[in-house]
Amino acid sequence: MTKEEIKNKIISADTIIQIAELLENEKLHYQKLGLYDKKFNYYNKNEVNIYRVTQDIVRYDVRLKSGENIEKEDIEWLKSQLTDRFLPAIDSIHISFNMFLRSERTNNTDVNIGNKLKTLNVELYLYENEVRYSVDTTELEEEAYKLHSDIANIFNSCPNRYNKTIKRRFIRSQCLSLTIGFIIAYIAMLLLNIKYDELPDVIHKVVESTKYSYVIIFFIIAFGIGNIIGQGITAALYSGIAPKKKYSHYDRSSRKNVYVDNITEFIEHNEVQIGKYYNSAAKRARIEKIFKVTGIIVALQIFAAIIYCLIIRIQ
Repeated sequence: MTKEEIKNKIISADTIIQIAELLENEKLHYQKLGLYDKKFNYYNKNEVNIYRVTQDIVRYDVRLKSGENIEKEDIEWLKSQLTDRFLPAIDSIHISFNMFLRSERTNNTDVNIGNKLKTLNVELYLYENEVRYSVDTTELEEEAYKLHSDIANIFNSCPNRYNKTIKRRFIRSQCLSLTIGFIIAYIAMLLLNIKYDELPDVIHKVVESTKYSYVIIFFIIAFGIGNIIGQGITAALYSGIAPKKKYSHYDRSSRKNVYVDNITEFIEHNEVQIGKYYNSAAKRARIEKIFKVTGIIVALQIFAAIIYCLIIRIQ
């Protein structure tokens, strides 16, 4: 028996269906083998091996968060369950493939000299953050190895859970915060110019203290207010997909415990898009889409600020 545990992968509903279709094709292959029976044979040491399939089943067992178990042998039913409507309610999925056949061996005079049982079994368990599978066989090692490799290749092609969206979370968070801060800063600077004559003298002194004062005030507002608002939005965007925190050390200067991302624990698990992870791919895609826009805005704003400072310096 070959047992495997998948780690650090995002397993989509499409991936689950892909594996189910692979097993259905295996079942179909052995069904055809059974139908051909004596016509499907091969020669080995003057003996003819004739295959008689006694069982070939792909079974789907879906456990709901309500505790209900639903078991069927219909892939179309499984596909209907792996939709946005039902995914949040699924707690786990168990897919099994069981095939049994007998090889009736005869000699050249068609006298039966015995038979041999050959089996091929696959068990696949999918939970919200855990995936494991096994391939077991008797007398079908080559077929089992190929099936195991096909399943492994499907899982290996899935995106890593610990990807750029998680690794570079700080950059994405800061770009969002700064973009929000820039908008607020522009509004604040506009109001400053409109109401400048009505403002207290202390503000006049600050503004007139250096020729770079407008740039300094702009970025103070952008960083300060932007981070206050942006951090809350970032936390909402990463809710459910960010690594959990673990204790790191005690900071004597701030007199606080310091917690960091528990990356080790994070990459030991998966995101199977059922239950609480049903929309994790959409969340990640939304974060990357926002970053694509905010990253450009931040780059352009910094470039504009540099040009503005150079022009002021020349004057």
